[in-house]
Amino acid sequence: MVFPYLFLPIVLISSFLYLLSFLFVRMDIISVVTHRKIWNSVLLITFLATAILGLLLVVQINYKLEWAFVKTILKWHVDFGIAMSFAAVIHLTWHFKYYLKLVKSVKKDDQSNHNILKSETEKIQKLSLIILLSGFISTLVQVLFLREITTIFQGNELMLAWALGIWMLLTGTGAFLGRKFKTEINYTHIIKIVFITIAIVPFVNLIVLILIKNSLFPPGMLVHPLWFILIVFAVFSTICLLSGLLFPVFTRISGNSKNNFIKVYAYETIGCLFGGLAVSFLLIKWIDVPGSLIIIAVIIFIILFYVFRKKYSFWASCCLY
Repeated sequence: MVFPYLFLPIVLISSFLYLLSFLFVRMDIISVVTHRKIWNSVLLITFLATAILGLLLVVQINYKLEWAFVKTILKWHVDFGIAMSFAAVIHLTWHFKYYLKLVKSVKKDDQSNHNILKSETEKIQKLSLIILLSGFISTLVQVLFLREITTIFQGNELMLAWALGIWMLLTGTGAFLGRKFKTEINYTHIIKIVFITIAIVPFVNLIVLILIKNSLFPPGMLVHPLWFILIVFAVFSTICLLSGLLFPVFTRISGNSKNNFIKVYAYETIGCLFGGLAVSFLLIKWIDVPGSLIIIAVIIFIILFYVFRKKYSFWASCCLY
């Protein structure tokens, strides 16, 4: 049975994202204020989309306009309305007492939250968030490209093993090169450049991967293992070296003690776990590879904007605990 509206997928995805952001609050990765700003923004975006699409439907019905895409507009209108309803329920639970008592919100709590953002706790949270993002993004890109390589080159288990081995080798090489950085290097600029590159390069690699396959190898022809290895090295080199480079950078920023090294590894592993869940249950099932790469780039830029929006640099004095 085909359902006309995506009620269950929208509710499940929204619930997963809300639980994920709530978990980040409980882990002190993001603040309560940021958590609420995210979902208030979701409520605003879904409301605007629902309202605009609803007005278009009103115009079409009142003036009897022959729009071929009216069914699409109606479907989008309902789907955005479902998402808006979910965000509205969350908003209602936050301000239930406000609606009961019909009094103005107390601004002192917001002021105290802003004071917390200026403390050392925010610096630790931001560094932890960046480390989580590193593991999350590396897992997403790795799985997506492994699947894409298997599809484009009609690969078997041996080719998949070679691709995975090359990924691990290049990532380890990047981590080794990261150890050579000197202490006086500006790590803030390095992190910005690395993440921006990781957000952009996968699009280029995907295009190059498809062009190489279509230009050099006729359809139905199996790729020679040597050519396959060289192509995988060329496609993976930038992403793997940069993602591997981040681990020693994070360790250097947080302090070189054994305790901080373990925490960096733990946060990156948690990010990899969430990345595996996201790519398995969301991206692969609902979105194609180019769309997934767009979502990854958007996530990177949003988090970079949140972490580096302050004018001062917190990395020099930042440690995990």
